[in-house]
Amino acid sequence: MAGRLAPNRETTCFCLLGVLIALYMLAGAVIFSSLESPAELQAHQLWERRLRDFSHEHKISCEDLKHLLCHYEEARTVSGESKAEPFGTSQVLSILWEL
Repeated sequence: MAGRLAPNRETTCFCLLGVLIALYMLAGAVIFSSLESPAELQAHQLWERRLRDFSHEHKISCEDLKHLLCHYEEARTVSGESKAEPFGTSQVLSILWEL
């Protein structure tokens, strides 16, 4: 057995603990994802509907509106503004349209 290293009991327990923690985290991620998925889907559908309604109301294409919002988000990021807007999405879109 010279030259062959067998892991001792502490090393084996430590590795097993690492595997159990990883499995626990994976199970938590799966459960969280399954619980949050419907709410995220609903929020995404609401956002898409608001964009579509706004673009239809103001006769601007959805793609142009999305492009404008991307530029707006870049400007907010560059300016260091990281807090959420104090008013809703429709107000933000109205203000952007007025610009």
